[in-house]
Amino acid sequence: AARRSYLDALLPLALQLLLPPGAGSLTAAPVYWDYQFKLEYRPFTAHTFSLFAFGSDDTLKVITGGNADNFGATIGTRQGFNRIVGAWEWRPSSRLTNRFSPWVGVEINRFGANAGPINAGIEIRTRTWGLRDDLTYTLMEGLNLNAGADMIGTIFNFDGSLPFSLEVGAFPRVFPRLSQSISLNQAGTSTTWGTYGEAEMGPWKGFKLVMGFRFELFEFARAYKFSAMPRAAVRYEVFPGTTLKAAYGVYEKLSAPQTLARNIGNVNLAPERSRHHIIGFEHKLTPFLNLDVQLFYNRRSELVVESNRILAVNNGVVQLENYANDGRGQSYGAEILLRHELTKNFFGWIAYTIMRSDQVPKYNLPLRLFEFDQTHILTLVGQYKLPWHLPFREWSRLGRLPRGAFWNTGWAALSGDWSIGGRFRLVSGNPTTPYTTATHDLDTNAFVPKSGGINSARLPTFHQLDIRVDYKMAFDSFLVNLYVDLINAYNRKNAEALLWDFRYRESAPLALLPFLPVVGLAAEF
Repeated sequence: AARRSYLDALLPLALQLLLPPGAGSLTAAPVYWDYQFKLEYRPFTAHTFSLFAFGSDDTLKVITGGNADNFGATIGTRQGFNRIVGAWEWRPSSRLTNRFSPWVGVEINRFGANAGPINAGIEIRTRTWGLRDDLTYTLMEGLNLNAGADMIGTIFNFDGSLPFSLEVGAFPRVFPRLSQSISLNQAGTSTTWGTYGEAEMGPWKGFKLVMGFRFELFEFARAYKFSAMPRAAVRYEVFPGTTLKAAYGVYEKLSAPQTLARNIGNVNLAPERSRHHIIGFEHKLTPFLNLDVQLFYNRRSELVVESNRILAVNNGVVQLENYANDGRGQSYGAEILLRHELTKNFFGWIAYTIMRSDQVPKYNLPLRLFEFDQTHILTLVGQYKLPWHLPFREWSRLGRLPRGAFWNTGWAALSGDWSIGGRFRLVSGNPTTPYTTATHDLDTNAFVPKSGGINSARLPTFHQLDIRVDYKMAFDSFLVNLYVDLINAYNRKNAEALLWDFRYRESAPLALLPFLPVVGLAAEF
């Protein structure tokens, strides 16, 4: 399987047609491609071999239209990866299964911005490889034992170019401000070894318990960190159709490679930790309608934040800590899912999440709203198969219509099934930092903004309706699906970010995709 987007080719044309005279538009457009390839071979009953290759590349471009063509700034991001995974599954008996899987991959993350005097870019390239072995043994009915071990190795390269300004002399300045760029280059390796054990007990009279433990040893730049992470989950069907559930788990990971690198990071950082708490229930309202409600609380600690603490001064050179495990955060809320199972003509669901996420941005500061906090998230999804079906193909088989290779293909094309579906999303706008005023620096003729409070405002509420119409045809040896997607059906200009003018007096939203019709075809042989 493979695909490639073409939004970046259509958007400039659409903007020219839709924008009124004299208007301008800034639109964030995704450009992506991905692929998957799988080969499976089973030479013996107890052995299965497989090879799986997959990858993707996502680039975000800012497309201008109308009088915004002279915006004078470029912003772009890129995230991509490629990975190959091999697997050997061995089933020596009906109770024992072992799966061994090696893999290798590459990954790239890039960000660049060019706006007048500001020219910044960051690129992180990583090469990873690993091994994993999982063993499952059924000790008795209702009791499964799982165990395994894995290893992940990483080589990373960090390249960055960041702007900075240097003021020579106090006011009034005799020398002008110097504007240059700092180039950062760093490389390193890391390795993670892990092992786990888990017991699945049940279901016994509606009761099921899963208990496990995971141990990990992190190595980065010859510094070693050990983590022990317990996890448990329980389900109990109190009476037919109603199930109570709860889960707890500890999860740890290393922070981003650049925060651990020597010179620009801190090799002594501990892994970041998160403790998940979940409790809820499931209830079957009707044979096809299910309700799922759960409360969650996620407590994060040992988060890596920037630090300006001085560690030492050697020959007049100040050694800074750069980063420290002083951050903490929390997320809590509730999730409600009302789902209609797939029936002959309809399926769909309504999902709603209410939550709050706080985090400490720097050492010794109180909790504040996290930059990706979204208080309300509402999603409605549904698809209905229309009862309109003209059985030309069946009539041909009964002799009511002409038969033959040509006729059969035509009758199959006319006997397709129609379905219509849609998705509506309503989400609170992400927090943003507004600017209240700016100071004009006469030496550089630039405006220096003053913040009105970090994350003290929000972007406008996001809402969007997507509609899809499918026409499915069944031929003798293959299936064909023709579809039309109406993305952002009522052309809502949702804001991805706010862009400010050079005086920081006015702002304009950087909009996501406008109304966009997409026609497609999928065939299955």
